[in-house]
Amino acid sequence: MINQSLIEEKIGEILKDGMGLDWENSPHLKETPKRVAKVYKEIYDGYDIDPKSYIKTFPAPKDGIDNQIIAIGGIHTYSMCSHHMLPFSMDIYVGYIPDKEILGLSKFERICENISHKLQVQENITEEIADFLEKELKPKGIIVVIKNSRHMCMEMRGVKSNNTNVTTSAIRGEFINNPKLKDEFLNIIGD
Repeated sequence: MINQSLIEEKIGEILKDGMGLDWENSPHLKETPKRVAKVYKEIYDGYDIDPKSYIKTFPAPKDGIDNQIIAIGGIHTYSMCSHHMLPFSMDIYVGYIPDKEILGLSKFERICENISHKLQVQENITEEIADFLEKELKPKGIIVVIKNSRHMCMEMRGVKSNNTNVTTSAIRGEFINNPKLKDEFLNIIGD
């Protein structure tokens, strides 16, 4: 649970004691601790919401669809790097081959955002989404690809790279067993 009052207090301490800023007497900084606490509540809402709350399934047509790929994306969202607490943005693509159930399409965006809105690394987000959907939907296959990512921890500091794109994928079930299905999905999303 996000404790806004504690965050507000500690941001004030960081500004004053950590950075030597007289934030309480600056018109541009006076409300900063309160604003940061409010922002944290919003951008870290993945800690306060269980992604299971977004599961709303329906029976799959024909009691299962033989190798039909349902592709969702790009879901453009963000996360915060757990190493540096700097933002990164990404496009998430999810493909699955239903067995008995399908998931309401808007739920994929909610689930992807929920899992992303925490201190994370891209590699974990990819695996966490795939694992969660595999467990909850029990599809014949699942594939998650994250691409077009921009990591501010690489752009603003360190190597200061502006052109690096990180792509990660997690593959389960029929997408592993039948490489043509994986290739079809990658073609659908433009890879």
